[in-house]
Amino acid sequence: MPLPISRFEKPAETGQPQAGRTEARYPTAVLGGQSIRDVLVELGRPPRKTLGQHFLAQPRIAQRMADLADVAEKRVVEVGPGLGVLTQFLLDASELWLVEIDRELAARLNDLLRDRSNVRIWNTDALTVPWSTFLPEHAPVSLVGNLPYHVATPLLERWLEVPHAIDRIVIMVQREVAERLRAQPGSHQYSALSVLTQAVARVRKGFSVAPGSFVPAPKVYSEVVVLEPDPALRQRVADFSSFRQVVRMLFQQRRKQLRNSLGQLTSNPSQVLQAASLDAHARPENLTVEDFFRLARALSAYARTS
Repeated sequence: MPLPISRFEKPAETGQPQAGRTEARYPTAVLGGQSIRDVLVELGRPPRKTLGQHFLAQPRIAQRMADLADVAEKRVVEVGPGLGVLTQFLLDASELWLVEIDRELAARLNDLLRDRSNVRIWNTDALTVPWSTFLPEHAPVSLVGNLPYHVATPLLERWLEVPHAIDRIVIMVQREVAERLRAQPGSHQYSALSVLTQAVARVRKGFSVAPGSFVPAPKVYSEVVVLEPDPALRQRVADFSSFRQVVRMLFQQRRKQLRNSLGQLTSNPSQVLQAASLDAHARPENLTVEDFFRLARALSAYARTS
């Protein structure tokens, strides 16, 4: 069961941030029953900007994230647990691994959870974890976390390399990243990340989170998103590394016609495009995920026969 927290009022989850009031409304928002302010006083330091630390101060939001992750009796990895506001709702997992880069926060979590035999804590940078070997070894794993904005995209790309090892991903990211994850062809937000994500997983919108829900408040809105790897989709990507290379290369020139941009990937763009049933005048920003599937297969087939 989650560790108890005191009663609290719930401020609006949308609207303008309420500077200076979030902490007062949430005196006992974190693992261990302390206020965010008291924990930081004990640590003798403010949140670290270099680590992108914005501590979630609404337990109800953390509870909603945990509900979306459906963690009971599952293997769960939480990235960036920080002060543990989300962690306290993940303790029903059969195994819970916490990856925290901040040495002092990792030590605090270790003290609070030392009697929990199902919890293991790694004091390391999530970007240095060998996910491509770690996740398959422990699969299937549910991944959850309030991700610092500067690591969200590179971390997601590492996870997408091994979708077969993932049960579900429930993460809080900057709204702009969430929009890119579910963007459709032709839209401004449509990007390589959109294609790579939708190539292996279904993307579901969770809910928006206002800046005032954090300490300190960021300058942008956040959004909780749910990614569910789809076996039917991932079977269509035989070599994700090669697929990613094709997608990334083409999006570097997203408005350039395929007959021109494909020159970096093949010596015979016309033959490849014909095999993929694609218009030579089409542009990468307008291709569907299915189009990219066909193009990657055509490039692979041409490489084998040339």
